[in-house]
Amino acid sequence: MSQIAYELRPATAQEEMYIAQRLRELSEEAIGEKVIFEPFGLFATEQGKIIGSAVGKIYLRWLHIDLFWVDEAHRRKGVGKSLMYKIEKYAVEAGLKGIEVWTQSWQAPEFYRSMDYEEFAVLPDYAPGRKRHAFRRTIKKAS
Repeated sequence: MSQIAYELRPATAQEEMYIAQRLRELSEEAIGEKVIFEPFGLFATEQGKIIGSAVGKIYLRWLHIDLFWVDEAHRRKGVGKSLMYKIEKYAVEAGLKGIEVWTQSWQAPEFYRSMDYEEFAVLPDYAPGRKRHAFRRTIKKAS
């Protein structure tokens, strides 16, 4: 048997794609259906400058927001809510099951609560003395 080597380093884009494909194949075998895994991005711009964005991925019919940001000068002016409404509209039109996002206690948990997102997990002391919060919104099918 050959000796196994272990390397601690950032993954290359090619390595990430390879691993994602292997996980997709495993998931498809387990659930018996094709797994969609694709990048997602929504950007709010003003005069060509990004002032807000949501970046993430669609995986297993859920939209996972990895990065959500609004420029400080545009906060509390509706940009964040507009981004979330557009994400929700996209998720409904794409037939997704829901939207999931994590945030820190010093960032935006109250924002997601105000948008009627369900908090489903809290990691205490994620950063010293701070919490990490997970929120989701399940998409209800039109009847």
